Amino acid sequence: MKIFIILTSIAGLVVAVLTAQSNANAHRTCSCAGTFCNCSITCLDKGEIPNCSCSTFSCICSCNPKDHLTAGDIQLPTMDINQQENSRRAESYFKGLGTPHGDALAIAIRSLRDAVLSSDKLAYLTNSRSAEETFQAMPAAGRQSYEDWASANLIR
Repeated sequence: MKIFIILTSIAGLVVAVLTAQSNANAHRTCSCAGTFCNCSITCLDKGEIPNCSCSTFSCICSCNPKDHLTAGDIQLPTMDINQQENSRRAESYFKGLGTPHGDALAIAIRSLRDAVLSSDKLAYLTNSRSAEETFQAMPAAGRQSYEDWASANLIR
């Protein structure tokens, strides 16, 4: 059985495509893909349920964290060449804003890219939370400006 769910968020761009499936080997998998990353995970069918979530800047895939997500629970996402370029473009966009939110997002986006390239799960998890929380804390007009810019400037 396969289930596909497509989520859109940024000006019509597909932010995440989640796939969950169960197979004859009693394993469950999920995956998601976003503008900046991809991730997938397979969990054994011993009560573990895969959880994949790609949000505006990050992708987190894990096997049923019991209490709270730790770095050991996640599968480090991957970034293809286009996603790395999108990351660089977004970093530059936010750095160019010259605002505290923009500066924080530029640092978090670069740190996410560096964490993927250096296979650092803890840095990825920490910076994914920081990026998403900072983006949500931006004024609505700032988020909309980014979404308009992303629609025109990021590789789809």
